[in-house]
Amino acid sequence: MVTDRVYATLQAGYRIGCTSIERIRKEVMFLNNHRNDDRATYLSTIERLRSLRSGFLPTSAILYDWELDPDTYLSDREKELLRPYINTGYEKVTRNKLLFQQLVAPRFEDQLPTVYGVVTSDRVLSTDGSVITESAAIWLETTVRENNVVVCKPAHSSGGTGVVIFRSNSGTLTANGDTTGASEAVQLLSERAPYLVTEYVEQHSYSESIYSDAVNTLRILVYRNPRTCETFIPQAIHRFGTDASAPVDNWDKGGLSAQIDLETGELGKAALPPNSDTVTGHQHIQIQGPKLKVSKSRCGMTCWTPQWRCQILYHITTFLRGI
Repeated sequence: MVTDRVYATLQAGYRIGCTSIERIRKEVMFLNNHRNDDRATYLSTIERLRSLRSGFLPTSAILYDWELDPDTYLSDREKELLRPYINTGYEKVTRNKLLFQQLVAPRFEDQLPTVYGVVTSDRVLSTDGSVITESAAIWLETTVRENNVVVCKPAHSSGGTGVVIFRSNSGTLTANGDTTGASEAVQLLSERAPYLVTEYVEQHSYSESIYSDAVNTLRILVYRNPRTCETFIPQAIHRFGTDASAPVDNWDKGGLSAQIDLETGELGKAALPPNSDTVTGHQHIQIQGPKLKVSKSRCGMTCWTPQWRCQILYHITTFLRGI
């Protein structure tokens, strides 16, 4: 069972040692987070108590299907306890986009978008640290004009925070659709520097037809068992952008998340994150060709995807298993 293999992988790291003091501190942190979760009001008293006993925050309890056994999920409490022992010693590599790009580029260069440069205040550096130019504004404007569109993302951020899409429309520079000047653009980037300036990856037409103002990505969770060194994929999802999340498709920004059946490649449940101001629970999303049909609900809804998606997922999973 996939869940058993995931737990075996995580528990192997956990057994390295979580001190009693650290465990108590994390338990107290979980209790405080549970109490302060602003989505707790969406749950009944019994549901809140059940989520607390099972180790889930109210936000997670809303998203998960409580008809299933909670033991089939990794709880929020367990995630916090295990976090220090996952990728031990390599956290900086996975959290630094520039460092990660340099690590994987030698082997997967053809699978990565081209990095045009790294903007640090007024300077632009190459990925090896050499100075490309001392005039970031002129370089950025020229790079955007030559490529029509580029993606700029902070090296140290996550969740789509700080991502800027620069385009050249008839000689006019725009940032996420708003007209801007080169100097203002560099000033914007300097607030979260260093920024990677990369190639814009064009998505497939089916994904473009569903939502065109974000690159709608596949997110595939890959584990390697520390005992057997076996690589396996327990979960995969398809993200879709929305007007709330554009220009990214990230869940935290208001993007859609649709589960992918690993055997068939079809989309399963799709959902928006809970919104404490407008939506109770989260919304049903049904994909019908290029349209998105939305209705308010507490649980997800089965979605449809073309059969050839199965083949794309098959090739991706086969490629990852060979890593």
